[in-house]
Amino acid sequence: MATKNYGFALFQAVEQAKCELSEQAASTVALQMAAIQLAVALMREEFNRLMAVERAEVNVVYVVMVAAGLKPEQIDVVVATGGSSSILAFQELLRREIPGAEIVVSDLFGSVTGGLAMQAHQRQLVSI
Repeated sequence: MATKNYGFALFQAVEQAKCELSEQAASTVALQMAAIQLAVALMREEFNRLMAVERAEVNVVYVVMVAAGLKPEQIDVVVATGGSSSILAFQELLRREIPGAEIVVSDLFGSVTGGLAMQAHQRQLVSI
């Protein structure tokens, strides 16, 4: 896959399945390219179990909030960016940790790529 540069196509297939699992009980990660015929069924329950990374991210939000001396009831709005922000299970985790806050999903991919570009520029890896 790596030598044929199919990584982005696989990423897109996984992202599509993630979005589908926010609305339905099952999805399939499917990739049909040249010699690759991939179809992996995924159930929402299994997907939620695999979301350990997102749970850790929500924990980081809580740790930062405590370090800032804030309590959950003092937070009005949480702005979530990145692909995982659109996953209902991730949003539910945020709502449990910060129950009174409005969860605003914004710029799912642009903010992440923009942040990566800024980091690369700061480290002089690229010129913008």
